[in-house]
Amino acid sequence: EGLRGDVNSQITAVHSGLEGLRGDVGGQVNAVKAELESKMGGMKVVLEDQIGEVLNGVDEQLQSLRLELEEGFGQQLEATKIEVREGFERQLEATKTEGREGF
Repeated sequence: EGLRGDVNSQITAVHSGLEGLRGDVGGQVNAVKAELESKMGGMKVVLEDQIGEVLNGVDEQLQSLRLELEEGFGQQLEATKIEVREGFERQLEATKTEGREGF
């Protein structure tokens, strides 16, 4: 009977100790989880900032490229207009000359 009581006391003590460990481990897990969530939140902010910077850089490059293309297209269009006008004027002059020579 005394031995049984001692064993039961030890079992109760071990059970109580295990419950305490469970609480300690649970607390540590929650602390680690909170720390990870905090770090992940910080990383998320950093990543969002970096993504924003990259997108701004891409927008600036696209704007610059668009301006270059518009400028180049405008110059090409102007050169083409001049070539067409000069070609038309030469053709008109030639036609006038041929008309005069025909009379």
